Amino acid sequence: LLPGRSDLGNWGGSHNHELIRDGQRLFLIMVMRNASIAQIGSPRQLYDAPANHFVADFIGEANLIPCEVIDVSNEMAKIDVRGFVHKLPANGRSAGPATLAVRPSRLDIKAKAGIKATVRKATYVGNRMEYSLHIGGLDVFAVHDDVNNPLSIDEEIHLGLFETGPVLLPAL
Repeated sequence: LLPGRSDLGNWGGSHNHELIRDGQRLFLIMVMRNASIAQIGSPRQLYDAPANHFVADFIGEANLIPCEVIDVSNEMAKIDVRGFVHKLPANGRSAGPATLAVRPSRLDIKAKAGIKATVRKATYVGNRMEYSLHIGGLDVFAVHDDVNNPLSIDEEIHLGLFETGPVLLPAL
């Protein structure tokens, strides 16, 4: 199935890219960029842990937010995003400039502390609200299920990061 791929462990495969492990069927997706493999993984792996900017943007929507890695200890990075300090897996990064890839649903628009943001647009789409938020010179996209208490245009908020979801990538 994937010649030369020894990192797949104890997997068996068939011609249709269906993998069998422990009696369960799993499907892998190979994301290609410029005739090279950008990342191989399950749909969930590609969405939750993109390996690079291309995969983050290609598989679903992602906010790519510049940040600074302040320190790395025990494979955890301490980052600064416009004055907001947060810890997350280092993902191979060391101190210096980096990019935080965050899915719109993984931004906490009701946080008590976080990145200072201004609501630029609020759109009701039936089962959720979609927001365009401005943080410094950058616009980000967020979604929230609370359609009964929407944020107001020009409202100043703290934009938090949920514990799972944000991924640290190399600087743009």
